[in-house]
Amino acid sequence: MTLRSQQRKFKSICSLSPNQGKVIAVLKSEHRATDMEPNEQNAQESSQPVSAPEDTGDVADVGRSLQEAEEILSALKERYEQIQLAKTQQPELEARLSELKTELETVKTNLAKTWEDLESQLVTWRDKEELFWQFLRFAGIGFGLAMLINAFVK
Repeated sequence: MTLRSQQRKFKSICSLSPNQGKVIAVLKSEHRATDMEPNEQNAQESSQPVSAPEDTGDVADVGRSLQEAEEILSALKERYEQIQLAKTQQPELEARLSELKTELETVKTNLAKTWEDLESQLVTWRDKEELFWQFLRFAGIGFGLAMLINAFVK
C-alpha cells in the first residue's frame, strides 16, 4: 500500500457519517457517566436519550475504523523513521561515493601507465635491430644465390 493510498484511507476513516457522530457522542457521554458519582449518574441518565439498537453496529464500525487508523498511523510512523534514517545515511554515503570515484580514477591512471610500460617492453630497438640484420643477411644470401643460378643457366 502506497503512502498516498494510506493517506486517503486515513482521511476517509477520519470523516464520520452522522450516525457515527452520534455513536461517538454516546460513547463520550458513557465515559463521562463512568467518571461521575452515582447520584450524578441518576440525574444524567434521566436526561440522556436512549440509543436505538441499530447504533451498536455503528459502534463496531467506529471501533474498526479506529483500529484501521491506528494501523495506518503505525505504518506512517515506520515510514517516517525510515526516511529519517535515510536522511542521516545520505551524506555519509555520498562522501563514500566521492572517495570511491577518486580512488577509481587513480586506479585507472595506474593501470594505463602499467599498460604503457608493458607495451614498451614488448618491442625494443634491439629486437628491431636483430630483425633488420637477419633480413639483410638472408636477403643478401638469397640475392647472391639468385645471381649465381642465373649465371649458370645462361
